[in-house]
Amino acid sequence: MMKKLILSSVLGLAALFAVMLFNYGTNDVHAENGQAVFSGVNLSCEGCELQVRDALQNIVGIQDFHLDSQKGLITVSYNEAVMKPEWVEKSLESFGFHSIELE
Repeated sequence: MMKKLILSSVLGLAALFAVMLFNYGTNDVHAENGQAVFSGVNLSCEGCELQVRDALQNIVGIQDFHLDSQKGLITVSYNEAVMKPEWVEKSLESFGFHSIELE
C-alpha cells in the first residue's frame, strides 16, 4: 500500500515536471489571483475524494484547496510564481482524474 502511494506520488510529480517543461503555451483559463475552480470531478465516494486529496497534497505549488463533493468542484489556491492552473489540471489528469474542466 505504501509503495503504491509513493510510486503514484513520484509518477504524478514526474508528470507535473514534464508538463512544466513542455507546455509553455497559454490556454483560455479563467483563474484569478492564484485561484482556479475545476468542475466535473467525480467526488461521489469517499475513496474518490481521498484520492483527489492525496493528489492535490502532492502537487508542488498548491497552497490550499477545497472539495465540494455535491457539486463535483475543486477550488485550488496556488502560488502563481511556481504554478499555473493548466499544470494543476494536467497533474490531476496524471493521477487519473480525466473529466476535469477549468471554469
